[in-house]
Amino acid sequence: MNGRLEHELKVESKINEKLKALPFIFTEFYYYLKSSKSINTIIRYIGYVEDFMNYVTYGKTDNEFYKTVKVSTIRQYLSSLEKKVVDGKAVRMGPEMQATRWSAINTFFKFLMMDDYITENPMLKTQRPKTNVSHKITYLEPNEIETVLKNIEETANPRLKNRELCIVSLALSTGLRISAIHQANIEDINFETNTLHVIEKEEFYRDIPFG
Repeated sequence: MNGRLEHELKVESKINEKLKALPFIFTEFYYYLKSSKSINTIIRYIGYVEDFMNYVTYGKTDNEFYKTVKVSTIRQYLSSLEKKVVDGKAVRMGPEMQATRWSAINTFFKFLMMDDYITENPMLKTQRPKTNVSHKITYLEPNEIETVLKNIEETANPRLKNRELCIVSLALSTGLRISAIHQANIEDINFETNTLHVIEKEEFYRDIPFG
């Protein structure tokens, strides 16, 4: 079986099992998402909306929980994400978490409006949290790359060593995301043009040159 297809089938099976334990509205939301989102985004969005439901209902399952949601409910939920307890200590979370949860909930309420489950969308009176955060770029020095490859040479299973070297070298030389490399198949490699056909976020396809 095609490796990418096999991966998608496994994730879809995982989602279907999860949906059995959730209100039916989540199944409807799932099919709405399938037309525009990648399978990995879908499973994240369903999880985020489930977390929002638990916040609204205090952990109870309610197929119409969204009908009680007000603008203040959404703002309070996003505010609750600013901190969380880790190992008994309060830790301040970055705005990225609030922004991704907002995007999932916003998509959920768009779906509810489109399918006539609600007549007013409280999300229209909220704003996506700003994520103007500059991330420090982390990279490996040439000697560190050499150490990584040498470690694979010396410690990897002999039967898998060439595969491991290929995967790590591909990541180092192209900067591809792990999920893109994970979904790559043999048939995606074009040795005439030295390119790899990959899927990036939101099902965006592109050809990446390699050495």
